[in-house]
Amino acid sequence: MQRKDVITAIIIFLGLSAAVMIGKWIAYKSAGVTPHEVYKKLNQTSQ
Repeated sequence: MQRKDVITAIIIFLGLSAAVMIGKWIAYKSAGVTPHEVYKKLNQTSQ
């Protein structure tokens, strides 16, 4: 692994993470709920 490959891998990983976060945010916004409310619901159902 060369240094450039490592940097490229990190950039791709960060890009994927950002895409997932944005995707979740859009899904929550279109559903009309905040991630915090969803988190509370998940906690209630898991107990």
